[in-house]
Amino acid sequence: MEQMAVRQLGWTNSAALGLRDLIDLMDIAGGLAGADTIGNWLRATCPTPTELRPFVHFGDDGYRRNLVRRRRHYEILVLCWRPGQCSPIHDHRQSRCAVAVLSGAATEARLVRMADGRLRMDAVTTLCAGTVTSSFDDEIHVLGNTSADGHDLLTLHVYAPPLAHMRTYDARDLEESTARRLRHLGLVRTATLTDG
Repeated sequence: MEQMAVRQLGWTNSAALGLRDLIDLMDIAGGLAGADTIGNWLRATCPTPTELRPFVHFGDDGYRRNLVRRRRHYEILVLCWRPGQCSPIHDHRQSRCAVAVLSGAATEARLVRMADGRLRMDAVTTLCAGTVTSSFDDEIHVLGNTSADGHDLLTLHVYAPPLAHMRTYDARDLEESTARRLRHLGLVRTATLTDG
């Protein structure tokens, strides 16, 4: 199915995709595109400023989720983050998620559940423009704009199927050294989510 979608659109791995192309690929794939394929399509997606303009809206009290397209088997959003804004610690409850950093730099911390139920940090990564990351189902992470230089962050997200439910966690769920490190990074705070 994934190859059929690529053939129908006439896309080759060397060609850059626009936002419309990504939407067309997701529509043609009909929910059958795997996480690796969606990640590859996101890596190749270079939306123009004109394509992005309708979806670039920031929130003053938290990052902003701006819907590009929602279908039964996927949704695409542009997330806009001011410095210091971060997501809650969360998983994706039966959705595949792929994220491309369009501009700025994101900090992502991945966490794992320990035997006692608390969360421990597994890895921290700085994701620069052009970087793609992905997670699935019960994988736990937090993402944010920890920029010290005042630059805004734009990310492009694909959830398949649409993110209907995500489990969120707070500092009480964290192993103590993980809580300290996430606070130091600026990734644990009360995060306000604004849907656009």
